[in-house]
Amino acid sequence: MQYNKGFELDHWIFPGNEELHKNYTQKGIPIIVEEIRKIEGMERKMIVKMFQRYGIDVVVPMNIKNKNLGVIVLGRKESGDIYSDEDLKALKVIAAQTALSIDNSLKFEEARDFNRKLKVEVAHATEDLRHANEELKSLDRAKSEFITIASHQLRTPLSIIKGFVNMALEGEYGKYNKKIGEVLSKINSDKQRQPAAFRFGRRSPQRFQDGSRWNQL
Repeated sequence: MQYNKGFELDHWIFPGNEELHKNYTQKGIPIIVEEIRKIEGMERKMIVKMFQRYGIDVVVPMNIKNKNLGVIVLGRKESGDIYSDEDLKALKVIAAQTALSIDNSLKFEEARDFNRKLKVEVAHATEDLRHANEELKSLDRAKSEFITIASHQLRTPLSIIKGFVNMALEGEYGKYNKKIGEVLSKINSDKQRQPAAFRFGRRSPQRFQDGSRWNQL
């Protein structure tokens, strides 16, 4: 059997036919145009007229897993003989192999498109994380600068207050009663604790005994 020279379709679109699709295409059965012409009422169908117009003798469905991917269309054999059962069996094998190749190619394209989209999404997510990380670093630097400035600004007046309180406790300003002494001692103790609040802000994240963490503020 020799190949034909193809078909000049003049940009025509073949109309669908539910009967042919259900009884032939969907089942993977080759359509023999001369045989379907003999079915009552089929000769008047537009699709059969188009088969005859373009000299199409056989239409072989390319199916895989009950899914039709197309058809192989052949004209009259060069010898003029009709297509034998052996010819049709060979054409069905060729159609099945072609359908498998097309299906694998489509799956490859889908996988490649998915990988391409995945790479783009990962790149976008990575860029977003990079920006977020830079922003967090900037906020951390601003926090450290604030703590440094605030600590420096408070250290001098706190030192002065502490000096006056110590002088008062040592009696530099005269005697004082027990109640005033307790107040001065409390003030002195509070002033000593005050810088610790700022030192807390410089701590790295630590873990508690139960495994949880606290974060920098």
